[in-house]
Amino acid sequence: MASKKSSSKVTILRPAKSEERRWEIESAISTLKRADEIRNNPSLMRDVKKSIIDLEKSIMGTNKKK
Repeated sequence: MASKKSSSKVTILRPAKSEERRWEIESAISTLKRADEIRNNPSLMRDVKKSIIDLEKSIMGTNKKK
């Protein structure tokens, strides 16, 4: 009799679409809450705006037209 080779298969389980969607919604809610916290912190927002301006200047160069 010929012997059969046993093959081991690895099964990767994906979360159900409803679970994946629920995680996506929870993540979005968390992100929106964090965005509100940031917007309500004047000192942090001031620094964020300054960093954005600095980043734009570095990307566009110092001779940016207004």
